[in-house]
Amino acid sequence: MTVSWLLKYRQSDLAQQIDELKLGRGDRIILFQDDDDFEVAARLDVRYVEVLGRDAWVAIPDWETLVRK
Repeated sequence: MTVSWLLKYRQSDLAQQIDELKLGRGDRIILFQDDDDFEVAARLDVRYVEVLGRDAWVAIPDWETLVRK
């Protein structure tokens, strides 16, 4: 099963801000839920997302870094 993440920064789609934030493939980010119950480090990449039918920015979590709050 593949987990999908809705990538946002300051309430806006991250994909629209990639250049402004000077982010790129391989950059590490922190993922967290609005409920603030955990965070995990992840790596940015562009991959084909079947449900979207196109390439899109995705975050690949490093589950070894998972911190439950």
